[in-house]
Amino acid sequence: KILLWEVRGDCDNYNVLEGHKNAVLDLSWDSEGERLLSCSADKTLALWDILAGAKIKSFKGHEDVVNACAVTTKGSLLAASASDDRTVRLWDPRQRRAVATMDLPYQATSLAMSSAAEKLYCGSIDGIVRSFDPRKEEHLFELKGHQDIVTGLALNARGTHLLSNAC
Repeated sequence: KILLWEVRGDCDNYNVLEGHKNAVLDLSWDSEGERLLSCSADKTLALWDILAGAKIKSFKGHEDVVNACAVTTKGSLLAASASDDRTVRLWDPRQRRAVATMDLPYQATSLAMSSAAEKLYCGSIDGIVRSFDPRKEEHLFELKGHQDIVTGLALNARGTHLLSNAC
């Protein structure tokens, strides 16, 4: 379940979204705050209409747990996912399958995406953060320094600085 909360006043729980068949592992708001992307241990992503409280689209194609997701904040809506199946995928809700797939040597545990999906950053169990250009499905560079699983990534609004944390 995904619980939606007011964070002012009485802090009411104003909606519950149900539809994944296993644990929800990550969430990402769209730029308007009207849609939400979720990913799950059920190997899927889901795009939700928050105002209607309904699932708009399911994204299927991963072969294992989907650990992290992100959604664009500029331009056309695109979604990204990172999975234990050792792939990072880019999804367009207008398409049936992923529009780009980047292979990794290890399971993908965290994800960050530039505002219009020009770059994807993925952390994995080997402690390395990898950068990809999803338009070319091309590996750009690696950031080494962590000694354990990269558990979180965050890109600043301008896309010029990346934060990473690890076990």
